[in-house]
Amino acid sequence: MSTRFLARKCAPLLFVLGCLALAGQTSRVRAQTEENAASENSVSLPSPSRDLRSDVRDPAAATPNATPTPDETLTPDATLIPDETPEATPTETPTATATPTFAPTATPSVTPTPNVAPTPNVALSASKSKRDLALPRDPNIAADHEMWNATPLAQTVRQMKLSLPLPAPRIVVLKAQRRLELWNGAQLVKTYRVSLGANPVGAKSRQHDGRTPEGHFRICTRNASTSAFHIFLGLSYPDVPDAARGLNSGAISWREYALIQRKLASRGAPLWETRLGGWVGIHGGSGNDFARKQAQKRGRSDWTAGCIALTDREIEELYSATKMGTPVWVRP
Repeated sequence: MSTRFLARKCAPLLFVLGCLALAGQTSRVRAQTEENAASENSVSLPSPSRDLRSDVRDPAAATPNATPTPDETLTPDATLIPDETPEATPTETPTATATPTFAPTATPSVTPTPNVAPTPNVALSASKSKRDLALPRDPNIAADHEMWNATPLAQTVRQMKLSLPLPAPRIVVLKAQRRLELWNGAQLVKTYRVSLGANPVGAKSRQHDGRTPEGHFRICTRNASTSAFHIFLGLSYPDVPDAARGLNSGAISWREYALIQRKLASRGAPLWETRLGGWVGIHGGSGNDFARKQAQKRGRSDWTAGCIALTDREIEELYSATKMGTPVWVRP
């Protein structure tokens, strides 16, 4: 009778103790699982040979007398052009506003077509000037600037019931087709023919390589007053992936890598005076004497040192349609 009485009184206590033990075991298993998952997903960067904090300091303090210089001096008689002449202080200040993004894998459903359909080896019209006839034609480029841009942007914007600057501007550059597409969200607004650098195939990886960067960038400077190329829209090259590749290859130091990250995080222009090159952007100048001379030397219409060039009228349109932080996707 006493044994049965004790069992009935102790049963609730034993049940509570069992539950507590089971909960403790479950917590230990869950903590171990999360620790294993975290260790599997972690990505380790190469450790610097010395403390990064002792190496990262204000660039002005490190080199008090250093003056940013372009990759080369821009001279009309030069065989190659600099990565582009450094522009004066941007006329607009970058702000920390959210930048519209677009997935690199998303292919627009609208088929981009120029206002006048280009055809290979198109016959030159009688309205062409002698200056236009002297510019060498690349057989891989279907049409000239005038045929791509028959309708002024302001008229196109009015027809689409939009305003300038565009509410959601973005730019896509197709290097192989020498085409720049101006989009407003998912709407194709206008296409332009562009000129590239001396080595248009491949992504830019170092200073003076004559290549145009590939990847996702944004407009980080806008200069419409003191540019040597009428208007200059600076691109945020090198971006973090470019800087990471430069760090791994030894092209830049840990200090330069950290400074590039810091400047990009503050929505400003990245560090442009490194062995990765810089001062790359979209600018005018196509069709002027300097551009024509460079194109004739190279035997094709690509005359820049790696920038994306339009005519002065076209860059004015692009300047009016975009704003600071406009995303730019440069594709091969």
